[in-house]
Amino acid sequence: MSASLPHRTLASIRTGGATGVPSSAGAGSPGADSGMATPHTPLRSMPSTFASPSSIRAEEDLIVIELGARGVRVGFAGDTTPKATIAFTPEAQRRAGDYRALRPGYNDPWQCRGWTDGHELWRFDVNVRDVDLGLVGDRIERALREAFTKFLLIDSKPRKAVLAIPSSTPIPNLSTILDTLFIRFQPPMVSLLSSATMVTVAAGQRSALVIDIGWAEAVVTAVYEYREVRTERSVRAGKFLVEEVHKILAKALGREEEKTHLVSFIECDEVAKRMVWCKEAIKQPKPQPQPQPQPKARRQSDNFEDALETVAEEDEEASSDDDDDDAQTATSQHDERLVNIPLNSTTPPTTITVPFDDLASPAEATFFPQELAWSPSDDQELSLPQLIYRTLLLLPTDVRATTMSRLVFTGGCSQIPGLRGRVFDELSSMIAEHGWDGVRGRGYDAMKSNKTRPRNWEARVPPEHLNAVKQRAARAEAGDPSLEYQPPTSEGDDGEKKPYVSPAFRGPEDDPVDNLLAQKAAASGRSQQAIKGQLRAIDSLGPWSGASLTAALKVLPIACVDREIWFAQGAVGASRPSDVDAKAQQRQSMGAGGLIRNIGSQTWTLGAWGTMM
Repeated sequence: MSASLPHRTLASIRTGGATGVPSSAGAGSPGADSGMATPHTPLRSMPSTFASPSSIRAEEDLIVIELGARGVRVGFAGDTTPKATIAFTPEAQRRAGDYRALRPGYNDPWQCRGWTDGHELWRFDVNVRDVDLGLVGDRIERALREAFTKFLLIDSKPRKAVLAIPSSTPIPNLSTILDTLFIRFQPPMVSLLSSATMVTVAAGQRSALVIDIGWAEAVVTAVYEYREVRTERSVRAGKFLVEEVHKILAKALGREEEKTHLVSFIECDEVAKRMVWCKEAIKQPKPQPQPQPQPKARRQSDNFEDALETVAEEDEEASSDDDDDDAQTATSQHDERLVNIPLNSTTPPTTITVPFDDLASPAEATFFPQELAWSPSDDQELSLPQLIYRTLLLLPTDVRATTMSRLVFTGGCSQIPGLRGRVFDELSSMIAEHGWDGVRGRGYDAMKSNKTRPRNWEARVPPEHLNAVKQRAARAEAGDPSLEYQPPTSEGDDGEKKPYVSPAFRGPEDDPVDNLLAQKAAASGRSQQAIKGQLRAIDSLGPWSGASLTAALKVLPIACVDREIWFAQGAVGASRPSDVDAKAQQRQSMGAGGLIRNIGSQTWTLGAWGTMM
């Protein structure tokens, strides 16, 4: 007996020997069998719409883009750090096959001509004739394509984008960004997030005073409950700092009188990033009151020499030798603090020697100018401590108490060693000296110091009113019971009369949520009281990380731009924040519900970006 084969025989395959499959041949046809069926293609139910996993992933991925004047950061929502950080440089604009950089003398005219041209994406002054917004869009497209293909490793399928940019971005620049994204990358929707608010989110706070020391401006923004309530700015920022660094290098070269740039922008920028530091604040002691000298009786002496003090004789040669030794010691100590800086953009390349203390002067001249008075001619040129103090001074009391305890430094120039401590110390001294009184002047100071100034109010009161006041005062001194204050009473729920308390003087009602939090904090031994009214600095992960966290949590920004509506209406179709229906939008900051919203024909807005022309 032969063993049965584990597979079907050729006859069974030809006759369709699949079990349970009916045969299509007739009963009288040759080769027909009741248990076999003719071969045919098996039927399989196919879904009506079949999507590959990559397309499903493309719908889930949110691309977070942080755009600045000097570079762009790109990554996926939910990540802690961006996948790509691309800076805008002239070398990034070279095409394939452009080998001009290998020619001798290429760097000399190229790096010093235009200086900052090619190193910054845009300028806020968009009314200048030489501003080419088309070139700005092309540079943004090239940077994003490089980030997508080299670092994010994604295809060109449309994905929703989250854009973190400052709220002071002009509408022409914002229109250029949105046109580039919608036309070149075709995202169905772009959500706009404020950089200052995202810095607050990345710090784990709801309110903060964000001090952004960027490239073109130093911006101080007060964020209260995820809303920007006040913004002040100054031109003393990174661009000003690089100019001051160039002055130091030109002085070391001995050619500071020339008006042209002697050193390339790249080398000045490297010196500003790596070697510039900031000195500590000079704490001046409070002037102590000097005792007034008492007049002494004139000494009567017959000999004039008796009235003079006796001076001990000393060797002049020994004293001069000691002075020379001290000078040599100071010189040697100063020589030990020298820094050698190689410069390759000069003709010929050279190495200069700069004292280390001189490298603190650019930060001193940029952020802490001593020549500016308290009220300079231009409000946009305030020093950094004055800018922060002015922003706090213009805030309401409750907002100021909350934000001053949460100072957040961000931006490229905030990494200068010693800068944060210097700003903190000078801000503390300003608050201790002036308080929260914004009035200045000699007359105001004289009025405050004159506590015994006469008050002639009696001369301006009519005689009959003055007599009535005097009679009432006399009756009160005599103890007239009719003049005693009788507080009003109110009937309680139980019918008992209780003293009436005005609503203005009533205390807040008990909040069950606050009581529960206080009980949990007391049980765990931790304090639940928020810190207010004192200066304190905190750290943040930056605007990109805050935008990534916000997008991953599906928080809905108000400024959501739909692709079809943008093509149909553009920036002109956006409404002002005050024109949006409050019932439909609820609030002009952020809300829950995800990044997906059916805008349709509803009124849409650019939020804070729609108010900056």
